[in-house]
Amino acid sequence: MIRMLLIGYCMGIRSERRLCDEVLLTLAYRWFCRLGLEGDVPKHSTFSKYRHGRFRDSDLLRKLFETTVERCMAEGLVGGDPPSASSISAMSMSAPGKRI
Repeated sequence: MIRMLLIGYCMGIRSERRLCDEVLLTLAYRWFCRLGLEGDVPKHSTFSKYRHGRFRDSDLLRKLFETTVERCMAEGLVGGDPPSASSISAMSMSAPGKRI
């Protein structure tokens, strides 16, 4: 279920029902979750109980995320610098009705 949560967070899927449907239909998600072609995807109600119960009270996902980011930084995949705003996006936001 943690792998399903990671898919949901990375792909911006907020609904448990939609996440379970996506994992059921998408082979790459099934592979990542180690379900195979015949594996059963948890029902959305079961998934919701785990998500709002067991995982909310634990800091497991935060620790997993921090460890992943630290390993990516150590391998040089990501930097520790905050992203900078582009001058073009700043101009377009300052004059929303104007075309560039």
